[in-house]
Parts: sequence; C-alpha cells; structure tokens
Amino acid sequence: MAFTSTEEARAPQLAAALGQRLRAAADAALETSPPPAPDPASDADSCLQALVRELAATGDASVAWLTITALVGAFPLPEDVRFLVRAADLEGPEDLTVTLLDRAHALAVRHRSLDRPLRIESGVVVDVDMCARSAFHNGIQRTTREVVQRWGAEHPIRLVAWTATSG
Repeated sequence: MAFTSTEEARAPQLAAALGQRLRAAADAALETSPPPAPDPASDADSCLQALVRELAATGDASVAWLTITALVGAFPLPEDVRFLVRAADLEGPEDLTVTLLDRAHALAVRHRSLDRPLRIESGVVVDVDMCARSAFHNGIQRTTREVVQRWGAEHPIRLVAWTATSG
C-alpha cells in the first residue's frame, strides 16, 4: 500500500502519539513497565509487548481495555474488550498481538483517533458531557453544575466530556 505525502509527513507525529499512549498504559497497568527506549517506535513496541504479555498471562479485562484504548486513542466497546479477553484465553502472546492490532486498526480507522494523547487518571472523574455541550439550565444540568461546584471545593476532580469519535 502506497502512502500519500501527507500521510508520510504525519507518520512521526502519529508514532510519537502512539508511543506516548502505550507508555502511559504500561506505566499505569504493569507492576514494572519496560525501560524507556530512545525512539518512539521502539518504546511503543516494548510497551505493547509488555502489555500483551500481561494480558496473555492474566486475561484481565482492565488490561485489555487499557491496551486497546492506548492503541486506538478512543474508548472501545464492551464487545471489543470481551473479544480480546477471549483471544487472550485462546492465543499465545504472538497471535494475541496480531489479533489486538487487527482489532485496533479497525477501530482507529473508524474513530480517526491515532493522533490523540492519553492521560491516565487515578482520582475522581466526573462526566459532565451534557453540561459542557449545552447552555441549557434546567433539571439535571443545574444539579450537575451545583454538585460539581461542591465536590470541586472539597476534593480534586477531573471534569470530562465526550468527543464525537469516542474519546
């Protein structure tokens, strides 16, 4: 498959974004993440290999979810996670890597999300999508705004809203 000059020009940016996402996932999910590699592609590869080994060894749905989220740059559907957990049960690490990359590619094409960064949050995350997208001030929107003000005054919170492409 031949790439256009625009695609070739974006390749370093996309490789850096993928490396950042996989590094964040490995640092969050693994007891010991691989040492950083000097270039983004090598670092992404070592992080992906470590995440796949963990998924193959444990079949942990949270590792499947985080790994595919890191590869795609968008949230997977529950059936994507179930598919990967099942694949982890049936396949060795090499075949699991191919299965994971095939599934991730299909999702990434649909979501156009390869250039997104990934930030792992360990604190309270509050979904305020409706309030963030609408100036409507009635019912649940008003309640959400008031509760967020109270929570934010007492605890650190991260407010989030959804994009049109699942992330």
